[in-house]
Amino acid sequence: MRQTLTHQIVGYDPLTEKLVLEVDIPKESWEEVKSILKEGDGDHEYLYIHKIDYGKAVDILGLVHTTGARGLDYYIECSSGAA
Repeated sequence: MRQTLTHQIVGYDPLTEKLVLEVDIPKESWEEVKSILKEGDGDHEYLYIHKIDYGKAVDILGLVHTTGARGLDYYIECSSGAA
């Protein structure tokens, strides 16, 4: 079995810490997402969970044709599973 990585952009309500937005980032969009993230944003190949600001969230959500609310705490999250 081989492992596959799934990247998502997620948004949490900062008051309740509840997940309110969860969108998969298609594999074909990952290179463009990495170009939005800056060097200080961690290792883009092995990113597990990383907080991003609203501006980067808007840019990334635009790649997947989705919008998100201002005021959420946004993260790029990665999970792995068997393929």
